[in-house]
Amino acid sequence: MSQTNFTKEIQTNGRGRGLAATQDISPHGILMNVHNPYILLPDTPSLSKICSWCFLPLFSAFPHLQTQCVATLQKCSACKIPRYCSFTCQRADWKSIHAKECKYLQKLPDVPPTPVRALMQALLKFQLDEKRNSLWTNLKGHEEERITRSRLGQEESWEDISLQAKAAMAFTSTEDLGLEMGIAILCRISCNAFRATLPDATPIGIFFEPTISLVNHSCVPNAHVVSEGRIMTLHSLLNIAAGEEIFISYVDVEQPCLTRRDQLWKTYFFWCECTSCKNELEKESLTRLNIV
Repeated sequence: MSQTNFTKEIQTNGRGRGLAATQDISPHGILMNVHNPYILLPDTPSLSKICSWCFLPLFSAFPHLQTQCVATLQKCSACKIPRYCSFTCQRADWKSIHAKECKYLQKLPDVPPTPVRALMQALLKFQLDEKRNSLWTNLKGHEEERITRSRLGQEESWEDISLQAKAAMAFTSTEDLGLEMGIAILCRISCNAFRATLPDATPIGIFFEPTISLVNHSCVPNAHVVSEGRIMTLHSLLNIAAGEEIFISYVDVEQPCLTRRDQLWKTYFFWCECTSCKNELEKESLTRLNIV
């Protein structure tokens, strides 16, 4: 849930919805921070290395980190999947979501893949939080584009996506929502989730928060998203005037233009037309003409 918010939703030309600043923001200012995002969970490789609630890392797993760490982690005694640094964290997670998911996780022979666990939480929350559902169900999941690419052999099989959705719905007894809804939620998580990271940028999980997901992309961003424990913050990189659109980069801006555009097309289903891409493409075209 957002605690600080100096943004507003806007409609853009060609990019759909976006976010703009509601007041002048200086560099390194806070545009928005969100405590306890809609979904926040460790990825499967990190389950044994971080607290599943506060996201503090285990010292023995990350001895190089110059940040607060914990000495031990204890598994949930029932499902054996999430681990916690304290009873306080275990109780907080239990009240938030684990009381609902634990009984289902206990029945599974193995830890489900990260996307399936994320969808399981989303399905359980979907039944309980109609107010917040309306914030993110309008996000794009690009189902039609995924089906087309799957038929052309350009992306993972649509059948695999359907199977993941079916599995999550079967695991959580939420089949009454309909498979189409499960697929829609999974696709939206895939397109709109962010990486949760440690201070050294080591990826440790995913978070999904509808409000931050509205921020559009530019290879010349004026903001970026930082995760710290259970707080996700949208920071300004440059001066941003009141009413100016906010942009983050979905990819590594240090990569070549063609690499960036290819990643954006494959993952987010659009060709970037930002000033950086246009300038780099023009320079490359001129270089080729000169060579010829």
